[in-house]
Amino acid sequence: ATLFIPLSFLPYEVAFASWVLLCIAMLLGGLRLVGGSRHFKHIAILSVSFLPFYAWCLFMGQTSAFGFFSLALAIYLERKNKLLESGLALSLLLYKPPLLVLVLPMLLITKRWKTLAGLALGGTFLGVASLALIGRSGVPAYVEMVRGFAGNKTGLAKLTNIEVDAYSFLVHLTGGNT
Repeated sequence: ATLFIPLSFLPYEVAFASWVLLCIAMLLGGLRLVGGSRHFKHIAILSVSFLPFYAWCLFMGQTSAFGFFSLALAIYLERKNKLLESGLALSLLLYKPPLLVLVLPMLLITKRWKTLAGLALGGTFLGVASLALIGRSGVPAYVEMVRGFAGNKTGLAKLTNIEVDAYSFLVHLTGGNT
């Protein structure tokens, strides 16, 4: 969140336009990293016109483009055999830990120790930086927020049919039986 503090000093319209441009840049940058230049124009047009991207990421301010870019950067660095750096890029996904639910077991099973070391190093740095910025007093509030979110999710508090996660999928699949 600290990276985006400068946007808060701008007038709302300018901050919103900046956010939209930043999201588009992260999406296109990530696509370029993992896809190269072959058919880039077509893939970029399809991606930017994808309803969840422009409805949720651009108009609602979701951070999905940041997550996509971080994962694309990790894949790109993995392909360049820069494993520690790939792990550092993966650590950026810790802004939303569920994004690593499949990645971590895959790294363990495939014995990607350097990548895991980079992830641990980056995670440690982000944890220390977070504590330095918010102090210890912010930790209980964060834990309570996560606990509240988990309670809402597992309590089936008004599913809106727009959730895109495994839990919501399984709830719909089983007819609400948890």
